[in-house]
Amino acid sequence: YDSSNDKVVIAYTNAGNVTGSAVVFGNIGFPVSSVGSTTVFESDDTAWAQTAYDSTNGKVVIAYRDQGNSNKGTAIVGTVSGTSITFGTPEVFNSNSIQYPSVVHDPSSNKVVIAFSDGGQSWYGKAIVGTISGTDITFGSASIFRSATSNYISAVYDSNNSKIAIAYQDGGDSDRGKAVVAEVSGTNINIVGSNLFEASAVDYISTAYDSTNNRIIVAYTDKGNNNYGTAQVAWISGNSISFAGEIAFESSWTTSISVVYDSANGKSVIVYRDHDNSGYGTAVVFSPVTISRNLTSENYIGISDGAYSDGQTATIQL
Repeated sequence: YDSSNDKVVIAYTNAGNVTGSAVVFGNIGFPVSSVGSTTVFESDDTAWAQTAYDSTNGKVVIAYRDQGNSNKGTAIVGTVSGTSITFGTPEVFNSNSIQYPSVVHDPSSNKVVIAFSDGGQSWYGKAIVGTISGTDITFGSASIFRSATSNYISAVYDSNNSKIAIAYQDGGDSDRGKAVVAEVSGTNINIVGSNLFEASAVDYISTAYDSTNNRIIVAYTDKGNNNYGTAQVAWISGNSISFAGEIAFESSWTTSISVVYDSANGKSVIVYRDHDNSGYGTAVVFSPVTISRNLTSENYIGISDGAYSDGQTATIQL
């Protein structure tokens, strides 16, 4: 979503002419009343096209695998005008084959971060920082966040902590679901913490940031629980990430999961394919339960060391 122009940009692989293409949707509502023409951003075959909006520079960034150029990791900057989009020059951010790219904008550093799986290094999970200038993008050096096969990578920016969480399937540990905390420093990215969010194997990970509750939503397929669609609520504190516990949002075989946050309504929407219902595309509204606490170091003294009736003197354990 391009908030400056109030438009939505969709990037995709155009099977009709085997190109990477994009289209702009305007006058968002139901039905959509304005659709622009298709624009080619990569004349070769592409895969894994993922987008992010750079609100500081007012640009759209597309990260993808350029299958016409040895499957190299590539990114390009787009500028929306009306219902049209124009592009700068593609820039290779990884000279090896990639898969599962996920791109996110970090407004605190005015950078974009692309997390991906590097086929030139045993499909290790990596992240790299990009800097936009006009319609160009340049990159620093990639950092490894997991020295093992990393799949279904999904990155999300936590605006409350100015940090990035990267969730992924850890192929080096029985395909379990894990997440790391990352922090941009100049043109580099530092990995500062990690945690396990699912002890069984996972697929189809997607993340979103709930700015109403300052929580990260992680949705995925839980292969250890009948492939049910599952969600977790997470939060970053310092350099660590914690999880509240899993909840199944769909008690059937669920794939192709994507979660997005609706800031107008303070809710997240999880969209997925329900295989046990003829493979229908399905959506559910998800919101974490927040608990209000008013205890402070001033109004909480302690707990009594036993049971006392009214009027008795009590001993308090501070």
